[in-house]
Parts: sequence; structure tokens; C-alpha cells
Amino acid sequence: MHFGGHSVFLDRTGAAVIKDLGIIVLNRIAWSDSQGELFPEQSDSALIRGAIERLVGEFAPSRALILGASDVNDCAGLTGFLQDLGVEAAYIGKDGVDSYTVGALSIGTDRFASPSISGAESDEADGDVHFVLSEGRLVLPSFRPVTSEADLEPGLILVTARD
Repeated sequence: MHFGGHSVFLDRTGAAVIKDLGIIVLNRIAWSDSQGELFPEQSDSALIRGAIERLVGEFAPSRALILGASDVNDCAGLTGFLQDLGVEAAYIGKDGVDSYTVGALSIGTDRFASPSISGAESDEADGDVHFVLSEGRLVLPSFRPVTSEADLEPGLILVTARD
């Protein structure tokens, strides 16, 4: 899709890739280096790693913007993982950084800027991935990895709404 003057790809994980800028935007990643100690290959972190590796392999972004990082302690592990993939991490919505601006496009916590990409706290129980596009604003769902072939069946739902 074309949004805010840029080519944007919406992925089934809830990520948005701004292809012409080499930026991937991830919202509310449930990253933890301590998950899955008994079965590490089945942990949430392993699934998230796999999903991010797929996106980086497909789009080769140079920067990842992480919205709504919840735990400062977990950021180091995610940052190191992204750096190993050749991707610079920037956290939006923590440590006083509220937005990242490229031209007229604002990426961050300001849901009233236009055009803007921001994140929502969401948990789609039906399996579909809901993106909301409204009046020049694109709201991303929480990032979630694809866990099985069955997860490939649900579609992306782009909800357009008027304020």
C-alpha cells in the first residue's frame, strides 16, 4: 500500500515495513530472554526470532522501530538480536522518545499526527490481524509470530474508519 508518501507492506505478524526507507515497525513485542528454558525452540522468543528473521531476510531493513517496549531489561536482548541481523534498533515510547519523523510521516505514540503510524495494545482472539487506517493514521496491532500453518489462513484486515 502507499501511505504517507511511502511504500508500506503490512505483514501477518502485525509488522509494517516501510520498504523505500528500509524501516520495519514492530508494535508491542512480547520479547523475553528467559522464556522457554525447558524447550527453547518452542518458546515465544524463538517464534518471535523466527518471524523477525523472515522479515529481515525478505525486506533487508536497516532500522527497526519498536513501539511500546514494555520492559527495559528485555530491550538489551532484542537490540543484540537485531544488531546480529544487521538492523539498528530504536525504541519509541520510552526514555522520552515519542516519535521518529521521516519527512511528513510520524512514527510513534502520537495517534493524532497525520500521516502517522502508531501502535495499539491488541489481542486478536479470532486469529486475524487488524490494522486500522483512519484519516491519515495507520494503527498497528501487537506483534505476534505465526505459530503454525493454520495461522497463515487468517487474513490481514485493514479496517478503515472515520473519526
